Amino acid sequence: MKYFFIILLSYFFLISSTSSEEIKIIELHEKKDQVETQNDEVLFNNKEESLNNEEEIIVQEDNENIIEEVDASEEIVNVEKSIVVSVAEDWELSSKENLDFLFKNINMSKSKVINSYFIKSLTDFSKIPQLYTQAEFDNLRITTLSKIGKKEEAVKLLNNINTYDNFSDYYDRIKLDSFLTKNELSEACSFKDSIQQNQSNYILKVSIFCAFLENKKEEADFLNSLLLDSDDNDQYFQKIYFNLKNNINKEIDISKGSFTDTSFPLYSAMIRIGGLAFTEQFLDFDLTNLTLPIILSPTTDISLRIKSAHKAYKLKLLKAESLSALYQSVDFSSDELNNWSETIKKIPAKSEIGMALLFQNASVQLLPITRLESLKEFWNYAINNDLEEIAYDVSRNLIDSIEPSVELFDYSILISRAHIFNENFELAKKWILFFENYSSQTDSLDQNELDNINFLFNLQRLDDNAEFLTNLQNNLISKIKNEDNFDNYNEILKTIFFIVLNEESLIDKIKNEQVLLDSRPMPSNYIINSIIDSAENNKKGELIMSIMLSLSDNSWNDIHPMHLKIILESLKKANLNNLFKDLVIEIFEENKII
Repeated sequence: MKYFFIILLSYFFLISSTSSEEIKIIELHEKKDQVETQNDEVLFNNKEESLNNEEEIIVQEDNENIIEEVDASEEIVNVEKSIVVSVAEDWELSSKENLDFLFKNINMSKSKVINSYFIKSLTDFSKIPQLYTQAEFDNLRITTLSKIGKKEEAVKLLNNINTYDNFSDYYDRIKLDSFLTKNELSEACSFKDSIQQNQSNYILKVSIFCAFLENKKEEADFLNSLLLDSDDNDQYFQKIYFNLKNNINKEIDISKGSFTDTSFPLYSAMIRIGGLAFTEQFLDFDLTNLTLPIILSPTTDISLRIKSAHKAYKLKLLKAESLSALYQSVDFSSDELNNWSETIKKIPAKSEIGMALLFQNASVQLLPITRLESLKEFWNYAINNDLEEIAYDVSRNLIDSIEPSVELFDYSILISRAHIFNENFELAKKWILFFENYSSQTDSLDQNELDNINFLFNLQRLDDNAEFLTNLQNNLISKIKNEDNFDNYNEILKTIFFIVLNEESLIDKIKNEQVLLDSRPMPSNYIINSIIDSAENNKKGELIMSIMLSLSDNSWNDIHPMHLKIILESLKKANLNNLFKDLVIEIFEENKII
């Protein structure tokens, strides 16, 4: 089934490529960047600017082998694909009335592809929309990026505009928060002195912290007395400050007592200085800048550290070697490891600890067959928790030395898939050929299974656009004509087929389910019309934002098929073929097609 869907997609792309603008192929799994090491343990390698201060890393004895490596990409986007989109004319044809309404209601959707294109449209714009001044639209973009949690992108944008002075108070606060979350404390303390004292008690709290850092304890206490006299009710700040003064690293329960949402940048800097434990609220507040401090915090709960590591890996901030070392640092007894199947039942619904348990179990296996059986459990667990790519990468050292043999035949496809995701195509091909040859000799060849793994192999291996599409096209027509039953395909997938296929004889084979009502929601007429109008009038930024709003909090399988049809047809009409392709691939992934 996987093979069938992907080939359908290709057929459309091949046809559309002859009439549309040049389409750039997406690398579904980016090649890993080479990362140097610093002090033999940690390197924070930012391609745009290097970190200005080095942070002392305190690691417990159990964590001595954790090597933290960082590869901060030039533009950090919460997506697992490298997406290329042209946005030169995204906004200039849109009107202020429509955009004001859309921006006011915008939130992140569940589609990583749509989110990424929207962020790109905000950061790489050309001309401003109608009736906006440059300063107004700059502020709207920065405010929106901050609202949807893309604080790093907001900072980069405000550092590259020439309208800073129009909203300097707001931008100053964003810059100050950025210095604090990045732990650039000397910069933060210097910068806060240049800010006008109109930021209520926040600047006063930063001043207290800076005085403490400069060992001006009496000044810090005096400033804190002024804060308390102002009836400030930030109990969390007072608890952190008390622990800092008394060198206490006892965990502080943020849920007990009051705190200020806007003070999280300051809290994070104080916690790092005091070696205190982070809570999950910090991970939610600033995913980009706070994942690594959480990982490196020995006082923070290990499940939160691993959860942060998973997110950092997906952001390309952490290497698999560091993640595997973190897995190994989790303290399991020999009895818990030996009886892992019972242990995992007792673990709360936290995929983080389960991943560590199953990885450690696989790591201690000496025989190839027992190791692969353990890895099978680990990989399946990871797939169920949307961590498949991570699981293959962290276990590459456990499989690279295993050679094909009759005893391991049943694991051939499984280990081939792992090698493909790890971009070790030579070993993947060796296992595929072994599966094919041995199956043929024993008359047990599963042609569908072989076709699927060969397709995945070619999908990942081919970088050339034409070669990729040709490989798909060669198998398209015969596969569709040989398919007898489409009952297992949901209506979302059938909707894609109706849009992609041009041959009536093939379309007739796919029939919608005979039902009277569909409970899945449809967006309002305003949003539907906004999608259609934006596509027809080349308002690409407005189109992406309207689609994003129309999805609300729904996954692709939760939306109405007619809704999806309108979205895909609008993307085709707007010549956003890359986005069309990315969305269809994302839908296939959601349906476990690829």
